[in-house]
Amino acid sequence: MKESYDRSVELICPVCGGKTFSFDNEIDDGDVTCIQCKKVFTRDELNEANQENISVNLEEVKKEVVDDIKEEFKNMFKKSKHW
Repeated sequence: MKESYDRSVELICPVCGGKTFSFDNEIDDGDVTCIQCKKVFTRDELNEANQENISVNLEEVKKEVVDDIKEEFKNMFKKSKHW
């Protein structure tokens, strides 16, 4: 099984489709500004606007994990002499 299933989800500005944002890493709940159209969002607003994309990526990771677990079990049973 993989050691990590980390994945980055590219967020998209719901106003202009821009993919580059500016924000202050020091402030957890700080505003996020689209570089292209200058629209300002809260992080929650930007996440909500990208929820479909986030959900699709989450489902892909879940499927990967389940498939890897199935494969691990299959390999364990093949190696076991008691089965």
